Amino acid sequence: MKIILSLITFILLATQLNVAQAYTLLDLKAKAIEAGISRAQYDIMIAQFKNYDKLKAAANQKASEHKDLVGSQVVGNKNYVMFIDFSLSSAEERLYVVNLVTGNISKFLVTHGMGSDINHNGYAESFSNEDNSHKSSLGLYISAGIYVGKHGESVRLHGLSSTNSNALERAIVMHAASYVSEDIADSQGHIGRSHGCPAMNAADWKLLKPKVNGGVLLLAYNEKLAKKAN
Repeated sequence: MKIILSLITFILLATQLNVAQAYTLLDLKAKAIEAGISRAQYDIMIAQFKNYDKLKAAANQKASEHKDLVGSQVVGNKNYVMFIDFSLSSAEERLYVVNLVTGNISKFLVTHGMGSDINHNGYAESFSNEDNSHKSSLGLYISAGIYVGKHGESVRLHGLSSTNSNALERAIVMHAASYVSEDIADSQGHIGRSHGCPAMNAADWKLLKPKVNGGVLLLAYNEKLAKKAN
């Protein structure tokens, strides 16, 4: 009887493992592009995801230098990847969350920094890696742990690119904000602005927070700037 139960357990675990590995970034590429993610940026994520362990190690090396920052350690989370297209208006759902377990792709409202949008017209037009610039930063991030700050439960972000390498020191984190909602977007034509953090609607953040912390790769880009550079 024990042998039979052990066999059943093994089969169930094997089945769960297969489900978890059912999708890859390459598998979901066409679906992601259809959802609105840039083809070029998705290709960048595919390439970077192959270096996941090295990226995680680099983040944890920096975390070891900032032991005072609760939640800066990265444990690893390959279940999701995220994208933000800052070329879109803040009134649009421009945060894309790709679930590599189910294949589902979700979209959410997300803020940019007030320094990136001095005219407060809903478009981020400039970016910076400097502290106190109150600007958003482009580049590749990896999420770290949850900590409780002035915005409640927030998730720290490590910047992995030269354009966002100061993210941890700048306290660029994902958090909930009262100035993010569909009602605000509809009535004002844009949502509120942060000090550079990708902030979200409270209900959306409550849903995503336990899923995307601990080591999810996030690529923040501006498709309009990318096209100008080509």
